[in-house]
Amino acid sequence: MADLQKRFTECVSFREDKRILTILDRVARNKGTDRSGVYRESVRYFLAAKSLLTEQEQIDLGVQPTDPSKRVEANKGQIKVVA
Repeated sequence: MADLQKRFTECVSFREDKRILTILDRVARNKGTDRSGVYRESVRYFLAAKSLLTEQEQIDLGVQPTDPSKRVEANKGQIKVVA
């Protein structure tokens, strides 16, 4: 527990739709983690997918570095990579 307190320094709270929470709980259970682990992973992948991180930051966060020559567009829940 003390290790987690050193590693995670900020507590974030927000409201979410009950349907989304149910899905998140199912995903977390299947991954063997908890809801907060799914949130953390999602934020990291979002930042990387939007090319908002440097290659080193992507490596530091444990996400696959993206090709900086490509950008990602979101279109009604679908992600399309545009060269």
